[in-house]
Amino acid sequence: SIPSDYEFFGVWLKNDNLKDIGLKAGELAVVIGSPVKNGDLVAVSDNESELVSIGYLDKDFGMICVESRNAEPELFDEKQVTILGKVVGACESKTDKKGRYKVIPLS
Repeated sequence: SIPSDYEFFGVWLKNDNLKDIGLKAGELAVVIGSPVKNGDLVAVSDNESELVSIGYLDKDFGMICVESRNAEPELFDEKQVTILGKVVGACESKTDKKGRYKVIPLS
């Protein structure tokens, strides 16, 4: 479950770069605003375009690299992006009978 002291939000996925870990195009990635470290699956927002990238964090020497297993790594200047938080789950785009999304934790 998501700790009550963390903010959380969703990011709609537009590609299948992370389908091998359970994140598929058309699903909603659940992101929590918790501290992150290298190797964590994170959401990163470009400060100008506000486009969001999701991948494994590698932060060093003022650069942020977001990697997935099925796509080229994305490199960002640390000053040009905001790390939104850690990706902890996913849910399909359809809701249940009560209009709720079922969140499936990532393993």
